[in-house]
Amino acid sequence: MPKPKFGLRDALICLEVMMMITAFSLCVAACFIPKWSVLTQNGNQLELGIWEICLNGNCTAWSTENNDYVCYGWVAATAAFNVISICALAIGVVFSVLLLLCIKLVPQVIAGCMFYFGIWAVIACVVTWALWAGFANQDFDSCGFLTANEKIQNYDISFALQVAASVLAGIASCLACCTCCVGGSGWKKGDKDKDDNDDDVAGPYGTDYELDRVKVDDHFDAQ
Repeated sequence: MPKPKFGLRDALICLEVMMMITAFSLCVAACFIPKWSVLTQNGNQLELGIWEICLNGNCTAWSTENNDYVCYGWVAATAAFNVISICALAIGVVFSVLLLLCIKLVPQVIAGCMFYFGIWAVIACVVTWALWAGFANQDFDSCGFLTANEKIQNYDISFALQVAASVLAGIASCLACCTCCVGGSGWKKGDKDKDDNDDDVAGPYGTDYELDRVKVDDHFDAQ
């Protein structure tokens, strides 16, 4: 049996798996770290996340009791799309691992599913940080912790993680598309059968099996 070869397609698949898993991890971290924006007010540090607000380390959940509906709506929409992006990336990770483990079983279908969910993950990730950017650049008359006409901005680590996740998911999706194109004939089942039968090479007079059969027939004819 021939030794397995590590080709360009295998390298692309490994890269896709690493990028998808990394993008998923970054997105989850952005979800739970309450540092999408960090402000300093009157000597106090205010950290804003998509689920809670932290003042000098003391965190409270976002609610309409302390913030107006417009302010809360922006944050709730950001959180919703963050969860959607995490779900899409999780499914993308599953298909990327399947593509790595089952490279001989309908890989084009698996790569296509990975590309499909990867694109949806990219869209959700971009919408997530775009919503937060829109929220951070609004002038709110009343947003609980803000004074009139004050903007949030001051993007921090969680915002950067979400942006990085969208970039990595986009690259992984493009690689999934390229995987189907690189060495297209390699996807065929016949190539595996061909590799398994490398010893049965056809010469000018036929295969080794056919030559052996002719010799046996000639032996019996001579008798």
